[in-house]
Amino acid sequence: MRRALHISFLLLVAAVLALLPAVHYRALAASEQPTLLIASGPEAQLPSAIGCAPDHATFWASSGGALVSFESGADERTNAGWHRLFADKLPSNTPLIAQCSSSLTLGAVYARVQQRIDRAGQIYEARSETTAPNGALPTSTVLRAELQRDLTRTETTVNASTYTSIATMAGTYTLDSSGAISIGTAPSCPGASLVVGVLLECPNATFETYVFEQGQPRAIRSRPTVRIEDASLSSGPAVRIVAERQVQPYRSGSFHEIKRVYLDLASFTPTLIEVEHDGVLSSRRVISGSFIASDQLPGSAFEPASLRALRPDPLRALDTPAVGYGVRWLGLEYSGAAHIPPLTLWHVSRYDGGDQHWDADQVMLEYTPRADTYGQQLLLRLTEYSRATWARIPASTFGPPDHCWTSAQIALPDGTATVLAGFNWPDGVPAGPNDPCPTDRPRDRFSAQVLYTDAAIVVAPWDWPEQSLDGVLELVRALAQR
Repeated sequence: MRRALHISFLLLVAAVLALLPAVHYRALAASEQPTLLIASGPEAQLPSAIGCAPDHATFWASSGGALVSFESGADERTNAGWHRLFADKLPSNTPLIAQCSSSLTLGAVYARVQQRIDRAGQIYEARSETTAPNGALPTSTVLRAELQRDLTRTETTVNASTYTSIATMAGTYTLDSSGAISIGTAPSCPGASLVVGVLLECPNATFETYVFEQGQPRAIRSRPTVRIEDASLSSGPAVRIVAERQVQPYRSGSFHEIKRVYLDLASFTPTLIEVEHDGVLSSRRVISGSFIASDQLPGSAFEPASLRALRPDPLRALDTPAVGYGVRWLGLEYSGAAHIPPLTLWHVSRYDGGDQHWDADQVMLEYTPRADTYGQQLLLRLTEYSRATWARIPASTFGPPDHCWTSAQIALPDGTATVLAGFNWPDGVPAGPNDPCPTDRPRDRFSAQVLYTDAAIVVAPWDWPEQSLDGVLELVRALAQR
């Protein structure tokens, strides 16, 4: 019986060494050996059963051939799998593997940071300055965290340009200095809340790297090796999270990255994050944290839809400097027509001169559907020139892309319009000069060129699957001088 138990123990230890996450494997390699434990009762008593501090113990149980872990001191994000298996109490004679580390577990670190920055009626604010010895521009960041809803709002300033980003479990919404809003995936940090993951730059985040099999690259997901260490800073004692990873990009040489996250021991909040590549420091972020009252911020501060109101005023580009001809538009808001949805003027850009002698004093107005909160669908673009500039533009610039397009002249009260009708091609490649034109489907792509006494306007439906000839005619007739 003893021999069988000894063999089982060796097999379990081998399984641990093969399957444990890197954060624990390094601890094992440092002679903090696993222990076989037969346990029962409340999980809170497990650390004391092996003579370990409450936040320093990790346990593994077998379930369906896989190992499920429990980190004492960590929260539900880390231990959800364990609680699905055991709730909060172990049955009698449950075999476990236990490990007592000289340092906190990563899950316990995350839980403790969460506890320290979670104050009723207050917002945690982290201000930081990031420098890079390689000559990159310094970055100033203000991160605010709303713990109750697990949301962050970050304002990043680089070279006088500010980017505002709101991270939610549904995605990350970022407003850039031009007024464009991009939507990315939600932050994900194993074992941490969204707030803590963003605040600490998630040292244990999985990453993509490549392996080469018979000379062929294959992308895989990997995880860093993470350890927790005691450290010190000029401000006093600290805890340091060290994350190391070896990355093989697809088309360049591999590199070794080390990220060090320092937490002040007294406040248990981050004060410094350093990243080095192949032994050379690449960035250094100095952080200072504080709390502000929740009512110091607008109630919508953490709502992604609030970014819409922060966009630059599109009229500013039309007024400074003054345009040398009469700009035609649909207004700031267009109520729509039979074949056009309600529209919002999302962005205005100006272009003057450059290396194209014919491109002077160009104005571009971009409209999105009014219902598109984040301006993701560019439905209509109006590109405008003076008549003198238009006369110098090469005819092919806005002409039909292939011979299958037709054109029709339309008289307007104050000008004329040429309406073009053609086809979308499934492969994006227009018909060649000798290719036949489709006869089994109607034309589904349209544009117009509108000429006034002082200006020329190119009306270009963009990301508009429902565009139609009637819709373009309605647009042409709706244009009005600003």
